Amino acid sequence: MNMLFLWFGLTAWASPDVPEQIPIVDVSDWADKLVVLDDGQGNLIAYHADHPRKKVFYGDRQRLYALQIYSSSAIDRDRIVAARDFRAKNQSMIFSFREGRYTVSCDEASRELRPLPATEAKKVVQRATFHEYRWRRNAVALFRDEYGVYYYIDRATGDDPDADHRVYVGWRGQILRSPLKLLASDSLGRVYSAANGTRRLVITGDIVRYVEGDTERLLHPLDLVRDGPFLYGRLGVYGDAPHGTPCDALGAER
Repeated sequence: MNMLFLWFGLTAWASPDVPEQIPIVDVSDWADKLVVLDDGQGNLIAYHADHPRKKVFYGDRQRLYALQIYSSSAIDRDRIVAARDFRAKNQSMIFSFREGRYTVSCDEASRELRPLPATEAKKVVQRATFHEYRWRRNAVALFRDEYGVYYYIDRATGDDPDADHRVYVGWRGQILRSPLKLLASDSLGRVYSAANGTRRLVITGDIVRYVEGDTERLLHPLDLVRDGPFLYGRLGVYGDAPHGTPCDALGAER
């Protein structure tokens, strides 16, 4: 098994986009509508007072990132916003205002938030840079072979399902990016191959194989939802890279 990884040419840990590469959101037209909340640990939530269920940002006094909101509700003045974070057991974090209290939660951990004074909040909005959501990778598939080696595929976010696929291979906590590239993608499945074609990850319907020369291994699929906390945690694909949500701060409390 060791020889497999010597020949496979694994390169490095995953490298999520750096903050400077993430598109900027122009908030100038509604900057005066932003309410800024502080968790007491230097982490901020900023939300649009007129659209609290659509525009919510998280970060610090230098950079704030839009949350990927997928669900929201409101009853009278109370409101709850659910945003994506695939590290959480239910793949989401919650920002809420209920009974006069602001809170953020990720799994069982939560923190209370308090509004900054108006003058201080105005300075934060004027000086900080607002970005679109920070996490720019989508999980495509996760497999494991009978030796305990994991094979993981992700891609760039966006409408193109074949954009910038990356393959990672290795044992738990030692998984690294491989040189396999997406070679074919059609109704039959997908083929990932090294430049010389001697190593391939072949997905044909429900059959998934890793081929190296004349040998091949049958791979078994894992559930991306049920195994999400493992994928983004102990598997080690992304290390400690922040996702731009309150789970970045609350993770240590889980």
